[in-house]
Amino acid sequence: MSFLAPLFLVGGLAVAAPILFHLIRRTTRDKTPFSSMMFLTPSPPRITKRSRLEHVFLLLLRCLVLLLLAAGFARPFFADAEDDALPAGPGHRVLILVDTSASMRRAGAWEAAAKLFDETLRETGPQDAVALYQFDRRLHPVVSFARVIETAEGARDGLLRGEFAKLKPGWGSTRLGLALTRAAGLLEEQEDEEHKNIPSRVVLISDLQQGAELSELQAFEWPEQYELKLRPVTVRNIANAGIQYLPPSPGDDEAKDRDRVKVRVFNSADAAVDQFRVVWADAAGKALGLPSEIYVPAGQNRVIALERPADESATRVLLSGDAEPFDNSAWIIPPRARVVQVVYSGTEKADDIKAPFFFLAGALPETPSFRFDLRRHEVGADLQPAGLTVVTTALSATDQKRLLDFLEAGGVAWFAPRDVEALGAAFQMLGAAPIGIEEVTPARYALLGEIDFRHPLFAPFADPRYGDFSKIHFWKYRRFPVGSLSNARLLASFDNEDPALVQVPVGKGFALIQAGCWHPSDSQLALSTKFVPLVYSILDLGGLLTRTPSQHAVGSAISIPFTNRADRVLVKLPDGAERTIETASFESTDEPGLYSITAGTNRMDFAVNLDPRESRTDRMAAEELERYGVTLHETGAQVESREKTEQLKHSELEQRQKLWRWLIAAALVLLSIEILMAGRLAKSPARASEPAA
Repeated sequence: MSFLAPLFLVGGLAVAAPILFHLIRRTTRDKTPFSSMMFLTPSPPRITKRSRLEHVFLLLLRCLVLLLLAAGFARPFFADAEDDALPAGPGHRVLILVDTSASMRRAGAWEAAAKLFDETLRETGPQDAVALYQFDRRLHPVVSFARVIETAEGARDGLLRGEFAKLKPGWGSTRLGLALTRAAGLLEEQEDEEHKNIPSRVVLISDLQQGAELSELQAFEWPEQYELKLRPVTVRNIANAGIQYLPPSPGDDEAKDRDRVKVRVFNSADAAVDQFRVVWADAAGKALGLPSEIYVPAGQNRVIALERPADESATRVLLSGDAEPFDNSAWIIPPRARVVQVVYSGTEKADDIKAPFFFLAGALPETPSFRFDLRRHEVGADLQPAGLTVVTTALSATDQKRLLDFLEAGGVAWFAPRDVEALGAAFQMLGAAPIGIEEVTPARYALLGEIDFRHPLFAPFADPRYGDFSKIHFWKYRRFPVGSLSNARLLASFDNEDPALVQVPVGKGFALIQAGCWHPSDSQLALSTKFVPLVYSILDLGGLLTRTPSQHAVGSAISIPFTNRADRVLVKLPDGAERTIETASFESTDEPGLYSITAGTNRMDFAVNLDPRESRTDRMAAEELERYGVTLHETGAQVESREKTEQLKHSELEQRQKLWRWLIAAALVLLSIEILMAGRLAKSPARASEPAA
C-alpha cells in the first residue's frame, strides 16, 4: 500500500493522548455527608497502584479511530507491481562498469559506489548474466561473461560481491569514452544466433566528473539496442582544489628554471575556500621551509613560481587548505645532467696532446644536459665496452669477443684505426676476411668527395651552410673492400671513390668504420669545425643523447634508452620496492611518486604525477553523453518526467480506489461504538474509576 500524502500519517502520533488520559486518575466529585470523625482513631492511607489501565477495549477503540483518521487523510492506494531493473523475462545481460580512477579516492565516494553496486545486483535476477568490469585509463575485467556463465546461478551473486570487495580506487585517469566503447563491444561479442535478442544494458557506477575523457565516443556509433543506466556516485565534499607542476617551456631561461619551479593551483567552481598554501616537502611529506600563501577564487587557477631549496630531498610541493588531499601533491625531480659513457681504446700516452684521445676529450665538455664519462682502456687490461666505444688500435681476441657481444646487445662502436693492423682486427671481429686492406698516402691529400646526407649521421649537415667538407684534408688513410662486410652501408667516400666511412649493423647495435683517423698526422678532421658535431651525431645515432622527460603522468610508458645494453635493469618504485624488468620500456607507473631505473652504471630518475584532469570533480551532465549518441536509460529530464507521470498515475489510482472513504466510514463506526460504550460506563457503578468520555 502507498500513500498520496504520507505526511498526514504523522497525525497517528495522536494515539498517545487517549493513553495519557487513561493513565491519569482523577478524584471523584461526589460528596457524602458524614458525622464528626474526632473520636475515630487515625490510620495512614493505604497506597495502591493508581496508574493501572482500566477499560482497555474503550482505549483501543479511541486509538483505532485516530489511526484510521490519519490513514484516511494520507489518501492510501494500492500501487501496481513494477520492475525498473530490466524487462520481464529470464536471461538478461548486464555489464556493470565501476569507476576506479583517482577521483574516486574522495571521501565517501567508494562507500557510495559499493551501495550502488549492491542496489544494482538486487535489481537483477538469478538467471541474469551479470559481468563486472573496472576502468580508469584502461578497462580491466573483474568477472567476465564467460566466467559468469560457467558459475552456477545460485553462486553468481556471491561471486560478484566477493570480487567487488577486492576492488579499490587507483591513481589512473578517467577514460570514460574508452570504457563505454569497449563495454558496447563486449555486449556485441556475446550475441549470436541463439542469443541475439536478449535485453542488454550497461550500468555505469561513477562520480561522472568533468575531467573524464570522452574522445573515443566521437568516432563511435553507439548501438541503439544497448541502454546505458547511470548510477552517479554522491560525495560529501563536492568542492575540490588541486596542484599541477608546469614543466619549463622551450623558450624559458634554463638557468632560472634550475633554481625555481612553477606550479598551477586550481579551484572548483563551487568551492567555498579560496585561500591556500604551498610548501616544499620531502618524499615523506615533511615540510621544508615556510609555506607560500596563494589566493585562488572559485572556478579559477593561479600560477606561482617557487624557489627551489638547496636541500636535494625537496622533491614534492604540497597544497594545504583543501578538504580532498588526493590531488594535493606535485612530485618534481631536480634537473640532473644525463651521464653518457664513452670508452676509448688506444696505445698513445694519456698526456699526448696530439693523440686522438686528447681531441675526443675536448669534443665532450660537460653541459647542463649531459655529463660525459670518458674512460681510457689501458693496453693489457680487460676492455669494458659501454655507451660509445672508440677503437683506434688492434684489440686482442678476448677484447674483440667482449666488444662483439656489446654490439649484438645494442651497443655502438667507432673504429678509427691508426694502421692496417688495427683495421684488420676490426674486420676479423666483424667476421670479414682482412684481405685487400692497405695503407694509402695521397700525393698531396685526399678529400671527402661524396657524402650520404640522407643518413641520420650526416642529416644535421644537409643544409648547404654546414655541408662543406672540402676543407678537411686527409694525409693518409686505409683502403678496404666494402663488399667483404655484411650489409655494410657506405656513408662517405673520398674524391677517388675509396670508402671513407661505412656503417655495419651487428645484432641490435652497429659499428662505424672510418678509413682515416683524426690524429693530426692522419687528417685535419679534429681541427675542423665538423669534428664536434660529428661526434655528437654519432652519439645521437646510438641513442646516447636521448633524454627521457623527468615528468610523467600516471600510466605513462617510460622508454629506457640504455636497457638493451645492460644485463639487469632494476626499477625502484615510490614505496621503496624494487622490480627487475627485461623490456626496453616500463609501463607500471601506477601511482604518483619518484621512480628510479638503474641499468649497470646508468641511472634515470623521473617523477610521476596525477593527471590534472582528475581534479576537475564537478559533475558531468548526463546530456553530455547523450550528445555523443549514447542511448541513456534515463536522462535528467526523463527522470523528472517519469516522476511526474508516476505522480499522476498514483493520483488516478487513488481517485479510482478511494480507500479513504472506507477508512473514514470505519472511523465513524468505531467512534459511534466508543460513544455508546463510554455512555454506558458513565452510568455504571464503576464510574468512580472511569474518566469522562
